[in-house]
Amino acid sequence: MSKKYPMKDFLSEWTALDNARQRCHNEKRPQYPNYGGRGIKVADEWRGYGGFQKFMEHIGPKPSPELTLDRIDSNGNYEPGNVRWLDEYTNKQVNKRPRKDSYEFQGQRMSLRAISTLLGFEKNTVKMRIDRGDNIEEATADPYIPRNERTK
Repeated sequence: MSKKYPMKDFLSEWTALDNARQRCHNEKRPQYPNYGGRGIKVADEWRGYGGFQKFMEHIGPKPSPELTLDRIDSNGNYEPGNVRWLDEYTNKQVNKRPRKDSYEFQGQRMSLRAISTLLGFEKNTVKMRIDRGDNIEEATADPYIPRNERTK
């Protein structure tokens, strides 16, 4: 028998799921173009009667009140295997959709800010290294070795 998750006891989790459903399925919402307009959906099993229960069975309650609902693959749907609770800073900074000044890094397209945040570098440090002619791997090497001092 599965655990029951009454909405009244998990209002924050219900709100997170409802906001995702609105972003993805309500064309009148201002966020729709960035979600539903891009083809992102909420899993059918998480919509309608019993949807919240199935959502909670998959993801569970928030471990901490300040966490937000996040898609692991930002181009994927809100569905089993692609959602997690994540702190808002990481959600907004590291998981931003890449801009035109993005780079291929560790198998993903990421903004310079996201790469810098992930590695604990100042964004300007990595940008300065790239402006000097380093590729992204060289620019994120730690410790940094100037180009003219590198051995082949």
